[in-house]
Amino acid sequence: MAIRQIKLPLFPCLDKQVWGAASKGIFSTKSTYHLLLNLRDYLATGHASSSNRHKWEDVPTSVWKRIWHSTTLPKIKNFLWRIYVDGIACGDNLARRNISIDPGCCLCGYNLETCDHLLFECPFPRAVWFGSNLSFLVSNIQPSLAGLLTGWDKFPFPSKDRGKEVLCLVSFVCWHIWLARNHITFTGIGWSPEEVISRAQSAFQEFWDISTTGKGPTEPVTQHLPSTLEIAEGWQCPPTDYIKINCDAALPLDSTAGGLGFIARDHNGSTLTACSEPIFISNALLGEALAVRAGLYWANQANIPLFIVESDCSNLISILIGGNSHPLDLDGVIHDILRLAESFSSCSFVNISRDVNVIAHHLARKALSATSRTIWPLSNPWLLNLCNQESLSFACPLE
Repeated sequence: MAIRQIKLPLFPCLDKQVWGAASKGIFSTKSTYHLLLNLRDYLATGHASSSNRHKWEDVPTSVWKRIWHSTTLPKIKNFLWRIYVDGIACGDNLARRNISIDPGCCLCGYNLETCDHLLFECPFPRAVWFGSNLSFLVSNIQPSLAGLLTGWDKFPFPSKDRGKEVLCLVSFVCWHIWLARNHITFTGIGWSPEEVISRAQSAFQEFWDISTTGKGPTEPVTQHLPSTLEIAEGWQCPPTDYIKINCDAALPLDSTAGGLGFIARDHNGSTLTACSEPIFISNALLGEALAVRAGLYWANQANIPLFIVESDCSNLISILIGGNSHPLDLDGVIHDILRLAESFSSCSFVNISRDVNVIAHHLARKALSATSRTIWPLSNPWLLNLCNQESLSFACPLE
């Protein structure tokens, strides 16, 4: 399956030596260290592994994405990640590292202090969860953070924004249960469940209000990129005689069955072509690159000399414009894109926001349910409706 997912280039290219132990093919002592660890474990157990192999392999990709993409403090994201890799200093983890301590729970004094016991099984966190605004009644059947986040999509939230808000509160409750544990461990003074609830909900509300209004110290820092990468405020028609191609890719969580889509329009905003194509890919960045290549190939076949390519994937645009290093699986596709770009009189790559790339996004999503490449008729009601909705907001140059 891994071999089948390799995307071969459309044009011949020279072979080159790469370091296979790193995703980008560049040698580093870090990748060598992990390679030697895997080799050692392979010789010892008969299969490749790492020191935390069971933890990394058992956690679905969707859970990692849910943690790192959650709206919460960076230190809390790091804390949640450490829980999954046995990286927090609870009694069980310390005892397994041969540290001479009492591994019992400092909150209840009875059970072994594992991560799951500390956050869910102990009577103390059970009282916190139930007394909080979540009113969460912890199950008696092996409750765990892994189980909670793995089944997160099954909760009937009224909207995605509401789901993000609840996940944020969950993260703050976990964090403050950990703070309460540390406070009694190092000072001998315990917090009551009511105190933990009050502190967690107060900190959550302050953070959420600031993050949703976009003001205050938690406002995300905007990186100023070169002018060629600036994000446009709304979709705009290209200059006269130019064609603009918008590209996008779609890849559901824990799946390799993705889709790409692109749409080409002239300086009047008129659609020239719209395409959806199902693809098998290993990651979203590869899908975005394939979508750009598909759009360029169409432009090449249509003998279009002047055009602009827009994508909402800033990483890809940085690679194409700045020559940044890229993963090995993109090598052939990037080679094709740059080779195709050289065949035109003028070709530029622009990064745009996802809100401006709506039609290409819908085309990519349509590909997920398709069985083969689809060139949409320009009179298709679904496509016309999308174009008409977008035309209400974009501006075209006067003739």
